[in-house]
Amino acid sequence: MLSLLLAFAAAPLDTPTVQVRVAPAQVWIEEGASQYLNFDFVVRNTGADTMDVTRIEVSVYDEAGGLQIRKLVNQNGPSPSVQTLAPMRSFAPGAEGLIFNPFFEFPREVRLARLKYDIELQPRGAESPASSVVSVTVEPRPYQPRTPLAMPVHGRVLVWDGHDFYSHHRRWDFAHPVLRENCITSNPGRYSYDFVPLGADDSLHTGDGTSHAQWHGWGAEVRAPAAGRVIAATGAEPDNGEFDISALCANELVMYGNYVVIDHGGGEMSVLAHLRQGSVTVRPGDDVRQGQAVARVGSSGSSLFPHLHYQLVTGVEHGAEGLPSYFPGIRVRRGSGWVAAPNGQTDTGDIIDARGPQ
Repeated sequence: MLSLLLAFAAAPLDTPTVQVRVAPAQVWIEEGASQYLNFDFVVRNTGADTMDVTRIEVSVYDEAGGLQIRKLVNQNGPSPSVQTLAPMRSFAPGAEGLIFNPFFEFPREVRLARLKYDIELQPRGAESPASSVVSVTVEPRPYQPRTPLAMPVHGRVLVWDGHDFYSHHRRWDFAHPVLRENCITSNPGRYSYDFVPLGADDSLHTGDGTSHAQWHGWGAEVRAPAAGRVIAATGAEPDNGEFDISALCANELVMYGNYVVIDHGGGEMSVLAHLRQGSVTVRPGDDVRQGQAVARVGSSGSSLFPHLHYQLVTGVEHGAEGLPSYFPGIRVRRGSGWVAAPNGQTDTGDIIDARGPQ
């Protein structure tokens, strides 16, 4: 849940010219070693001036209204922290764009009952610019999948890119003109992973990696992370790292090349993507069990090299959103050994010991 309030500092503008909303509307708490908030501010400038973000401040409150923690980015110092928002901190007249929430991680002990974000903006070029502050209140909720999940690839696996603040999955700017023109209106991959099976020496591949066959994960079995019914599957696309962007309006899944989508019920679906051409063994309407092999790792669609893209989503239609997913039982490398991943949560850079259901 969220609310939006516009308030103005001294010398306010006559009418509100900046509107802010949160996407997705329901903000989830992903729980692992810390608590993570993965959402975006959608900013719309309806005024005649370019507006620059000069400060974002968050105040976190517990259920009783007590202040837990406060953080901010602003213009202080020779290299101000607000510049880390660039280029998503300036909004031209009539423009709409995203600010990725810069306060995305909190200790597990902090009570995230209510978060009040104050976003300060200033019109550019005025001699004595009047700043305006847009306040947005977010009430996040913890998310635990209804469906117990297992890793869809087994063995030693690198999370090459997950959904941390710097990953390309997280930084999916659905307000970008090119994506807007091709019917993209949300980020179903905001909690996704690129899983890369590793060799015995933790290498990604042999040789220079220019051949798919040199990658240790090429052709590895891809397994259903949970039981369900296949609602979409295709396996004829070549493993050439390409897709037809003009087809996105008809089917947002085309960027994934070959894929299998499993409906687990309860509003949760798994997308297994970039699968090897000719390896998909299931069809829409098939019922699958957890751990059942459904395809092999490939490099079809928008893929740089052989890997498995996985995401848990609310649906596969335009406007669907991603959901936090956890893999109980996985171990991650820490120091010279392995430790259980807190809550089965993993993210970018983790090396995982991924075994199937015991």
